[in-house]
Amino acid sequence: MAAYEPNTDPTQELLDRKRAIERRIAAIETGQIDTQELAEREEAAAAYAGENEQHFASYLQDCINQSVKANTEIRRIQAHCYRVYQEDEPVNFAKKEPWQSRIVVPKPFGTVQYGASAIKRAFTPKFLSITNVKNEKHGEFWQKVLENQLNDQHAKFVIRFTDATTMALAIGISMEMIPQWIPGKGFAFNLVEPWKIHRDPDASPRDPQSGLYWIHQEWLDWHILKEGEKLGKYEKVGRVHDTETPVGDNPWMTQEAIAARKGMIWERAQFRPMILTSEFWGVVLDPKGNMLLPNARFTTAAGRIIEKPRAVTYKMLRWPGIAFSPMPDLLKFNGRGLLHGILSLWESMCNLMCLHNDNLQWIVNPMTEINVEALVDAADTETWPGKEYLVRDTVNGLEQQNCDENSIVNRLISF
Repeated sequence: MAAYEPNTDPTQELLDRKRAIERRIAAIETGQIDTQELAEREEAAAAYAGENEQHFASYLQDCINQSVKANTEIRRIQAHCYRVYQEDEPVNFAKKEPWQSRIVVPKPFGTVQYGASAIKRAFTPKFLSITNVKNEKHGEFWQKVLENQLNDQHAKFVIRFTDATTMALAIGISMEMIPQWIPGKGFAFNLVEPWKIHRDPDASPRDPQSGLYWIHQEWLDWHILKEGEKLGKYEKVGRVHDTETPVGDNPWMTQEAIAARKGMIWERAQFRPMILTSEFWGVVLDPKGNMLLPNARFTTAAGRIIEKPRAVTYKMLRWPGIAFSPMPDLLKFNGRGLLHGILSLWESMCNLMCLHNDNLQWIVNPMTEINVEALVDAADTETWPGKEYLVRDTVNGLEQQNCDENSIVNRLISF
């Protein structure tokens, strides 16, 4: 026990002791686990992972399957909204004949970008305001640190936040913003597309830290996993090198689907093997539904454990990813985008423009009837303005003539 010093102010020590007692009482009332029990559970979970690795891989895959199936319709609409945002041709254009128009109305992209520009303009050069009532110097210090780390030379927060919001305005949910500290460079934000994140379907609106779990999936290069093993992050990576990676019933995480969202075609590289890696954060349960760890993380690659379960050390965060929606739903985490209600209207506008243009083409360039027997060259049937034909004498004297059709027929043909 420290000796009592009458000249020392005991206020801070008493406040620290008071907060420790309050945390202990709150933990007992809410059923939270203390540090000692958490360490014991982590040790037991790691031992269990060594004995029954398949349980953790199966548990993670079951969580992914639950999230994918529960959000099937939501993901379909989000994918549709993203195609419309990119102003890709409507799907029914694939059935058009070569002569038919394929006009795309340039509206959705501009609408979303207008909203994104408004978000970006809202950030002033000094948008941070940090105050500390107890110690003003601390507040000033952290404000300077964050202004430096969030500027355009480091984390590029304004640009990254605007990009994340652009996705939210387009499909209803933002890009996942994952903070990262890079030694020698500083603070950075990684943006991950929503299709690579699997949340608990019971996650609450406006609360990205709610739900039982959060899973991030990526196709990682083999050499990245090997480097992680050298740094001590992963283990036993070699056994997944030649393993066939199962995607399951998730059509959004196939390499073909990921490439298609970028407007590309997936091409397998001969010297670049890629492994589907899944990082789990959240509550870990045993086969009977009992809790093994209240807040843990582990990683699998090709269905094999490469990072054993361990407790999350963050005090305020359950997982690193943060997503949001400018127009949230009242019942589910995924919100609504600007384009959600105009999908059919935009496609109808494109179709109407195509029909109108097709009709004009029939008026300007009507069908031509050609008498092949009157041509010197019977194969010379192509027409263009000012075209001259070499013809023979015929009874009626007409080697070609325009076919007159009324406007109703023209409209019907344009379909």
